[in-house]
Amino acid sequence: MAPQGRTIDLRQTPRERRHSTIFYAFDRLAVGESFLLVNDHDPRPLHAQMEQLRPGELSWEYEVQGPYEFRIKISRVAISATPHPETVMAGSSH
Repeated sequence: MAPQGRTIDLRQTPRERRHSTIFYAFDRLAVGESFLLVNDHDPRPLHAQMEQLRPGELSWEYEVQGPYEFRIKISRVAISATPHPETVMAGSSH
């Protein structure tokens, strides 16, 4: 379980590991827990992928929206009854 208020700064994370890093952290959140994502660009593709693969499970709130830094609070609002695969497309890079 990820602690409430954890910050995940992706700016130094290799692009090929960014999405899987966030999915790994998100999947360990309990309902009501959250973390802060920090990135150097708007991670809209990640948001779309999370909404597609974890529908109805998350809240995505911008705290800072660019131009050079993006801070997004990602919260778990529900847990799906359907298990999720352990890995997310390794090639995703945004």
